[in-house]
Amino acid sequence: MIVLAALVLIFAIWWAVAAQSRERPMVTAPEEENLEVERPAAEAPAEQPSVVARERPVNIYIQPEEPRVRVIIVPQGERPPEARERLRKLDLPGRFRHQGRMWEPTDEAFIEDAVDLRDSGASVDGNIIYVERDAEMPYEDLYLETEPGSGIYIKYRPMGQHNY
Repeated sequence: MIVLAALVLIFAIWWAVAAQSRERPMVTAPEEENLEVERPAAEAPAEQPSVVARERPVNIYIQPEEPRVRVIIVPQGERPPEARERLRKLDLPGRFRHQGRMWEPTDEAFIEDAVDLRDSGASVDGNIIYVERDAEMPYEDLYLETEPGSGIYIKYRPMGQHNY
């Protein structure tokens, strides 16, 4: 019974020491010196992209014809200058906030083979945000696929840097 009590006491002491070491980690060097190990600063949670309403909302249309896909952006309520059956209205955001910047669509569209993209790990309004494969943060351009599986991507640029 004494041996069992001693084992329980040793386990309790070990448990107390182990619990304290979680709060303040220590590393024992070969010369028996104790060095404090700094914990890495907790990374701030990544900003979740969010759709931002424009003062005057826009509609985005696409004319998916070879050799160049055309993107037409018009104020909401107006018809595109070429209201043809071939134009298709897209359900993409006209503006969104991501990584501390406001992004707007350009009139540039790319077919999957024309640009090498990868998933950025973020999405906006249910649309995956793509970036160029070798791009590093902060990104110059972002891409949203016009429709899932279409292989056609609209380029977005930070506000004030678009080309339409």
